Formats: sequence, structure tokens, C-alpha cells
Amino acid sequence: MPSHRPVSRFRHVVPVLKRAARDPRFGQRSGKFNETMFKKAYSFLDGMKEGERQMAEKEMRKTRDPERRSQLHRLIQNMDSQKLAEKGKEEKKGSEREQRKAETQLQKEGKKPFFLKKSIRRQLELAKRYKQLKESGRLEKYLARKRKKNAQRDRRQLPFKRH
Repeated sequence: MPSHRPVSRFRHVVPVLKRAARDPRFGQRSGKFNETMFKKAYSFLDGMKEGERQMAEKEMRKTRDPERRSQLHRLIQNMDSQKLAEKGKEEKKGSEREQRKAETQLQKEGKKPFFLKKSIRRQLELAKRYKQLKESGRLEKYLARKRKKNAQRDRRQLPFKRH
């Protein structure tokens, strides 16, 4: 040890082995992530979330404070959007599962395997969305919003006009 630096009172005579923290999400010992098993194991949370939503709705109806009411309204909207996103995700997975099942059935019959490209899959998904919007009567509103968004984007790309 250098003589010009004071020696600490606590000398490390025996080195203490520090245990490394292990993140179970990425460790090999935890196994692979199985989304279906995860959904089954934590399916009770859906009921709890619905209960929380109903409680928030009830509180929103009762409360007089406009700030608290807007906060609860945002919370309910957030919950609804999360539920909608989850439903969309499930629908997408279901359609992929059906596609895969149909493909395996064709392979069993002796056909050559054919897998849809991402672009074609996206087109089919878009057609399905348009069909759903048309059935619900919201297609015009959706297209108007899309047109407005595209016009805004095009306007942003135009150069500024000098005075």
C-alpha cells in the first residue's frame, strides 16, 4: 500500500464473495416463456381489472371534484384501450392460428407448403378491418380521419413559403 495514503481501518482480510443478482426473465434456469401458459396462469387478473374498472366508474359517477372526475375518466379510457388492444392481439393470433391450421391440412393432403408474405398478410388484415368498419358503419369516419392525417403529412413535407 502507498505510504502517502492513510490505511483504512477495515482491512479486507478475507475476500467476501458478492452474489451476482440474477434476472429470472433472461436466465436459462427459469425456462422458456410460454405465452399461453402465462395467460392461463394469470387469467384471474382480467376479472380483477374489470372489477377495478367498475369501481372507478362508480366513483366517477359519485365524485363532484372535476379534477378527480377527469383523472378517473382518463383511467377508464386507458383501461378500455388496453382491453381493446389485447382483444385485437388475440384476434390476430387467432387468424394466424387458423391460417397455420389450414396450411397444415393442405400439406397433409399432399400440397406443397405455401406461406403468406408479410405484405399479403397485411393486405388481408386491412381488408378484414375495412369489412368490420363497414358492417359497424364507421368506415366513412375512419376514411375521413385517414385522409386528414395523410393531407397533414403531405403539407408537412412541402417547403415553407417565403414572405
